[in-house]
Amino acid sequence: MMTFTKNLRHMATGADVKHMKDALVALGYLQKSTHSLFGDDTLAAVRAYQRTHRDTEGRPLAVDGVIGRKTWAAIERDRAALDGEQAGEKPEPGEGAPDLPENIGPAAAAAIGAALRGVSGERQALVRRALAFAYDPEVPAAYPHSLYIRGGNLYNTDLGINTITRARIEAGAKRQPEYYSGGSRDMMLRAVEQRPGITGADCSGGIVGLLRHFRFTAPGFDATANSLCANGHSAAIGRDDLRPGDWVGRDGHIGLYVGGGYVVEWMGKLYGCQLSKLDNRRGYDFVGRRMRGRGGWTKFRRPKYY
Repeated sequence: MMTFTKNLRHMATGADVKHMKDALVALGYLQKSTHSLFGDDTLAAVRAYQRTHRDTEGRPLAVDGVIGRKTWAAIERDRAALDGEQAGEKPEPGEGAPDLPENIGPAAAAAIGAALRGVSGERQALVRRALAFAYDPEVPAAYPHSLYIRGGNLYNTDLGINTITRARIEAGAKRQPEYYSGGSRDMMLRAVEQRPGITGADCSGGIVGLLRHFRFTAPGFDATANSLCANGHSAAIGRDDLRPGDWVGRDGHIGLYVGGGYVVEWMGKLYGCQLSKLDNRRGYDFVGRRMRGRGGWTKFRRPKYY
């Protein structure tokens, strides 16, 4: 470790810049560190790191591209943790995955946690945030953790989370009754009563909201599932090339691949947000109270935003 002496900004040079660049390479935010200049690539890496990390006191870092005392300390902390992990101080994948939400069961947590160790910090943060909304059938619950709301984005343009109320469900049922039929309206109303503050989105709204939340896009960014799975927003990859944070799709639908053979998706009105399996896509129907098979994925995409 090196002691912090001054703020490091764009176009700065020196041994301290090289030290930070080496750390950012190790953490997966920078491609290479061949010199001691704080160039454009380093600036982008610092901002990407700041978007998804907190300081040593647990507060979000300012996304200003400057390595001040707080960003320095956070990078040093994460580099030290990574070094410890590589030295064997962290549990093996089969022993469980730290820092994954409690709504994810042990089998999925172990598989996803192992996959997350091989990707960048921004992909890890994105996946962990998405998992917090997903229902895993291994951890039974009476209602979804996040509802399927047609036309809803997980985070609004003011970057506030999209909270669902009884009034919003009733208004949606009048405006688009087809998305609240088959008992789904009553199920959603009960979910709101049990979980005040429950969130909601549709499939593309979940992805768009996460992009907004982590500032990969402007707050007003929006796109459909088919658009996200087109070349303007992502590139086609092979199924075997999927990494946590990539997208999977089928006509009119999209999900977030979270690693270990699992996907987070806002599946539909009966399901809310689900943790499903890539190779055996099924979801828990909260109205019928049983698992149902769903169609397989046909598109595999690498986002252009991270």
